[in-house]
Amino acid sequence: MLVTETHTKAETMLNFVKGQLDRNDLLRYIFPEVVIDDTWKRQNRWSNTAIDLPSKGVTRDPSIQVLGVGNAAQGIHVDHIFLDDIIGQKDMLSPIEAENTWKWFSNVEELLVTPDRSKPYGSNLYLIGTHYAPEDLYDRVRKNKDEYRWIK
Repeated sequence: MLVTETHTKAETMLNFVKGQLDRNDLLRYIFPEVVIDDTWKRQNRWSNTAIDLPSKGVTRDPSIQVLGVGNAAQGIHVDHIFLDDIIGQKDMLSPIEAENTWKWFSNVEELLVTPDRSKPYGSNLYLIGTHYAPEDLYDRVRKNKDEYRWIK
């Protein structure tokens, strides 16, 4: 799942991924099993909010779906969540917005299929973004979530 500050930005990210799957010849050469044609797009999910990729199993949830911070996520179960630039200007200008984003973030791990990182093939959450100010979300995660590993 791809999550960013707004649903619109998340859709833009997914459209970039779709473009790579459609037009990146090197990607298509290296991963021929993921070559998507028009027939595939008609028979599977291929929208601005969710896409299916070829896989060996049958899954209820799309291969990749998008969400904006604060959007409802009940019933979603994923192996990987990429949270990219989930805070922005509104969080910097409003302590209420910043707190709402923190509360939403604090519950996002519930969407992971296997959140126990000690298990083989456990689900993962990837938090990517720019630290703007003391006590912003990234600073709070660093101080309060010891289970996170930081890569600079």
